[in-house]
Amino acid sequence: MEVVGALDDGTPVMEFDCSGSQSIYSPEWSYQLGVEHVVPFNTMNLVLALDTRWQDDQVSGFNNLAHENIKAYSTTNVNVTLEDTDGDWTVGLFAHNLENKHRLTSTQSPLLGVAMGQYGLDMTYGIRATVNF
Repeated sequence: MEVVGALDDGTPVMEFDCSGSQSIYSPEWSYQLGVEHVVPFNTMNLVLALDTRWQDDQVSGFNNLAHENIKAYSTTNVNVTLEDTDGDWTVGLFAHNLENKHRLTSTQSPLLGVAMGQYGLDMTYGIRATVNF
């Protein structure tokens, strides 16, 4: 990266050479696996679902700076839902990011100033309910 000029107000114009760099947010490999099983009960279904995703290393900025590298990670989620077979309502429990890892998800490198990183959620869990009418 080099300064190649300035705008009328003095703001520097930067030139970036991205040749040979990995495309941003493009891991070489990613895998996702999920399974869902429905257990019928009279007028209800119990839906059990588990999914996991693994994502390879990736970069989140075109400058290829050290803080822009996102390391490989996996995320696993589980959902248990009770639903009316008529589709009128559902109630369920969920837990996302069972690994409970605080992962870097994106970065920003302002041309001038402080570099920033955004992190995803730790493990989250809760109850979800829906009513259709």
